[in-house]
Amino acid sequence: MTEQRATVGWLQGVLAVTEEQAGVLLDLLEDQGVVGPANDLGGRSVLWATE
Repeated sequence: MTEQRATVGWLQGVLAVTEEQAGVLLDLLEDQGVVGPANDLGGRSVLWATE
């Protein structure tokens, strides 16, 4: 949330996970309302803000 980024590639680099694992994680985060749906470039809006 602090980075305001939500892409498969970014998660892969930060968490050292596979592309599939990063995709599943983003889908779970979307289900929980943390990120929005994927846009046409694969990025997602981060819906939770840090304070």
